[in-house]
Amino acid sequence: IGRKSTLVASLLLMGASTLLIAFLPTYAMMDRHGLGWVALERLEQRTLLEKLVRQPEQLQAARQSVERYREWNTQAVRQIARLVENLLK
Repeated sequence: IGRKSTLVASLLLMGASTLLIAFLPTYAMMDRHGLGWVALERLEQRTLLEKLVRQPEQLQAARQSVERYREWNTQAVRQIARLVENLLK
């Protein structure tokens, strides 16, 4: 493999990595899709856990949301893989 091919492959891989990072959930995505809760402080964490113990249906709803998101994300990653394969042809 020549220098040009190596450079092109490196650039494609870096671009693919950057693109894949875009699919990691942010706090905003977690909130928008109901993927969980953000509780960074100890008191927030305790309050959240107490709330979930009292209202287990909220935890179940979050589990279902996570499963739906996981299915969507799996499909998106498969599409990216196909795009990368086509670019490398």
